Amino acid sequence: MAAFHIPTTRQDITAEWLTDVLRRSKVITKAAVEDVDTQVIGVGLGFTSLLWRLAVRYDSLVGQGPSSIITKLPALDEPTSQSATATGLYERELRFYEQLAPHIPLPVPRCYFSAMDSETGNFILLLEDLTTTATSRQIPEDACSIEEADFVVRQLAMLHAAWWEDSKLDEFPWIPRFNSRLQQSQDAYARLWPVFLERWGAFIPKSTHSM
Repeated sequence: MAAFHIPTTRQDITAEWLTDVLRRSKVITKAAVEDVDTQVIGVGLGFTSLLWRLAVRYDSLVGQGPSSIITKLPALDEPTSQSATATGLYERELRFYEQLAPHIPLPVPRCYFSAMDSETGNFILLLEDLTTTATSRQIPEDACSIEEADFVVRQLAMLHAAWWEDSKLDEFPWIPRFNSRLQQSQDAYARLWPVFLERWGAFIPKSTHSM
């Protein structure tokens, strides 16, 4: 059960609430949030979460916190949020920032605050705003370049190599093991392969069309 209220609407993120959570995380000490404005972002870029940007103003020029914060909450679409909650997707993202992010060899956004209500599935993440970095859309005409894809794959390889067969992973029960869902994966593959071929079969060698 959450120890305090987790916002579910833009109106819930008040200056008082934000002051409280930033002080809990020691992002600010004596300063207080004087005003906060929310802006919906990421429309059409994400699938499972609601994204807001918080523009924050403090009452003091001394010891201020971040002036812009990215906020993630469950998706407004109920089937999407229910599915993500049931499969542990939301919990894994929170636990990543809480337990793994400080130990991986890649730069990640700083997590200013995280909380989840295990009974309702509501959660909130307050993350560093990386506005100056680039992102890609999922639709083909705006997809990343070959050079960008190469860079991403190399970064992923670095991440996997750092944790390859590391026994410490057993300390994180929220990370699913592939073998624990082997039969479900095989069933899904058999069910979805014909759908994939119907859509993309013309772009792959004929020799790969049979299972």
